[in-house]
Amino acid sequence: MQKKISSEQQMIKLGKNIASKFKGGDIILLYGDLGAGKTTLTKGIASYFGIKDVVSPTFTLMQEYQVNPPVRRAGKLASMQVSKLIHIDTYRLEHEEDLVEIGVEDYLGHENTICIVEWPEKIEGLLKKHTIKKVIINHTAEGDREIEIIYPTNTKPLKNGHSETLKICKKFLGKEIEIKIDIPIGTKKHGQIYPINYGFVPNVLAPDGEELDAYFLDSDKPLKTAKGKVIAIVHRLEDDDDKLVVANKDYTEDEIEDKVNFMEQYFRHEVIK
Repeated sequence: MQKKISSEQQMIKLGKNIASKFKGGDIILLYGDLGAGKTTLTKGIASYFGIKDVVSPTFTLMQEYQVNPPVRRAGKLASMQVSKLIHIDTYRLEHEEDLVEIGVEDYLGHENTICIVEWPEKIEGLLKKHTIKKVIINHTAEGDREIEIIYPTNTKPLKNGHSETLKICKKFLGKEIEIKIDIPIGTKKHGQIYPINYGFVPNVLAPDGEELDAYFLDSDKPLKTAKGKVIAIVHRLEDDDDKLVVANKDYTEDEIEDKVNFMEQYFRHEVIK
């Protein structure tokens, strides 16, 4: 989703609007240059939760705000209520460990907490295991702001807590297969450039009626097809849309995570080998 913003008031209004879609456990990453409006957007988000007087914690790194009373979505479990908003600003951060020492890991992904992170580029290591949402703010030549909001989309809820896609994927684990590449490396899609080749297994349908998806890890060139061994499965814990991981050599779980993080960072998941 993309928006054009022409004033501070519009940025605050946008913050309120997107905050209405947040739930406990969400981590929102704000990207943009100095003066782009990240803190102003945060003020709008905080305003939705009844929080005033928000100041970016540039020197303290992290600021905790209580949401009183806690916000609870209609029809959601109590665990989804929001009782805290954590504002993190890493502009002056030198080492991730500095945030760890002041307790950031107690908040990231916590079911009753929403975390907003300015300058998230500096703490990518702390964010790898978490589901995230991105807001990218760019200056325009006219002095306005272009906002790009990247959330997980087209999710497929699990039926009775079980993944039908995982059952299908397990049948391929350890086997040699050929996949068709429909999003070659370097393709710009969903607001990002694909760093690896992404495709599907022809004539093998997932529960959603689409062909089974697969990441191909080896090549650094755009491909049309690829052959390799299914070395792992990316299993999404809240979304029935698992992916095969195909390669011609073995990769560690951490190496696979690094390769697929561009997409899987938006979903709670695990790598199954």
